[in-house]
Amino acid sequence: MSADGPAELTEDECLRELSKEAERAEFAALVIGFARETRFVWNGSPDAAERLSQLVSGGGKALAVLGVNIVANALIYRLEPLSPYDAQEWVRPYLAVVGETVMENFKRRWENARN
Repeated sequence: MSADGPAELTEDECLRELSKEAERAEFAALVIGFARETRFVWNGSPDAAERLSQLVSGGGKALAVLGVNIVANALIYRLEPLSPYDAQEWVRPYLAVVGETVMENFKRRWENARN
């Protein structure tokens, strides 16, 4: 993740984007990037606003919104960069890796739950 970047969305704006994604996804999260790790703020979390605030205060950047749906026994995901990061060249490759990792974890848990 690049240290340089555009002006951030406010935490309220990020939470609104998360809520919009949650209206069309079974699972939705904000993707919070750090220099060496990625964290998530899940829509269903009762302390989503507090968690977002803690992560951002700790140096994290709200980069994208993740939406996951189950369609015909398949997991389908969307990762949309938040507007400040949409034009940043490094964001889409970063999110591609995040998406692959998240989907591997979702599939593993889903398969374990079905067995």
